[in-house]
Amino acid sequence: DDTALMQRAPARFKAEYEGVMRALAEGRSVEARPLPQLPTVLLTSIKQEWPDLIAFSPAGREVWRQEHARWLAPQRNSLHWVTDVSGHHIQQEEPDLVVQAVQAVIKLAQAKAERQAQAERRARLDQGLAALKLTANPALRAEVDALLQASQIGEAEINRLGDRFLAAEPQRALGQALLAHNAERFPHSVNAQDSHGEALLQSGQAQAARTHFL
Repeated sequence: DDTALMQRAPARFKAEYEGVMRALAEGRSVEARPLPQLPTVLLTSIKQEWPDLIAFSPAGREVWRQEHARWLAPQRNSLHWVTDVSGHHIQQEEPDLVVQAVQAVIKLAQAKAERQAQAERRARLDQGLAALKLTANPALRAEVDALLQASQIGEAEINRLGDRFLAAEPQRALGQALLAHNAERFPHSVNAQDSHGEALLQSGQAQAARTHFL
């Protein structure tokens, strides 16, 4: 393949192509280096556009696809798109696909940023809950409400937190406040209502629990 490509390459490209071949042979190519951990979309063409080349035979295209997949595998936030519509110059033959890939990278980056923001909000919530005064604190519910609103966590996660704190003193009051917030904030969630009723029972408010369950 290299010999055939060198023969057909315009003279102005021959030196560059020889340099690429040397870099590949010596392990100095970009492909030999680990990719940075960034949102990535890899476009792979498997079109058999030059039938006289081994790399463009059906078996060669399959190896090409597999090697691209192996190269991308360490990327934790990535997509691999394969096309048989365009050949070596995807950006010219399928420009819309390249536009979609750019848009996908943006979405991957935005999703990563949102996950990081969620993790930071959750860390602040955990710190805030740990700092609360749990006994003889008439403002506990209001403080819990403010922390949960700022954290932006959802009904299921609030419920899990409440159940965990409800299990034992001295955090039981915190669990009750969490579950009361959840029931009020998500009035149509059966799970939230059921857990709040359990919290009322555990706090000795049997009649209130019965009314709530009914």
